[in-house]
Amino acid sequence: MTASGIYQMIARRGRQCGMDVYPHRFRRHFSHTWLDRGGAEGDLMELSGWTSPQMLRLYGASARSARARRTYDRIMDDTVVSQEAASAGTSASASRRTGEACAANCFSRLTP
Repeated sequence: MTASGIYQMIARRGRQCGMDVYPHRFRRHFSHTWLDRGGAEGDLMELSGWTSPQMLRLYGASARSARARRTYDRIMDDTVVSQEAASAGTSASASRRTGEACAANCFSRLTP
């Protein structure tokens, strides 16, 4: 089967399911999932056959914000918030709500 035949078969099956599917979408999904689950960027480059880090930046962009949010959540873990709350004499949830309200207030001032 030719590359064109594979493309046509996948696109046809996608239309039958009511989805816009094409082979490249699987490559993007693999790259996103690999990075999203903490896979090493160098390993992804090797597995994907990329020699340029620019390809990694292009494919990694879709998972960048999700990874950043998870890193934030890990760093700002409940144990850290709980320790800070205990030293301040407040509950962890109250401390987190106060911090979130402060952050929301600060960011709302930055937007026009």
